[in-house]
Amino acid sequence: KEMVRAMLSESLIGVISQTLCKTKDGSEVSLFTCTNANGLVMKVMTYGATVVSMASRIAGSGASSGARSQ
Repeated sequence: KEMVRAMLSESLIGVISQTLCKTKDGSEVSLFTCTNANGLVMKVMTYGATVVSMASRIAGSGASSGARSQ
């Protein structure tokens, strides 16, 4: 656990949480956007733990590469 925490503290830049909507039973559906120091941006939705998108910067080129799920 401590090793994982140390690694995250060195690379994680930020996490943004947004409430998207509520389900019929009243549960909130949220979207989390996580960004790290290497340029990786991952968006995860709490409804089914769905990875919505993941993109990263290609080293040295300034371009982005990523996969998106619709």
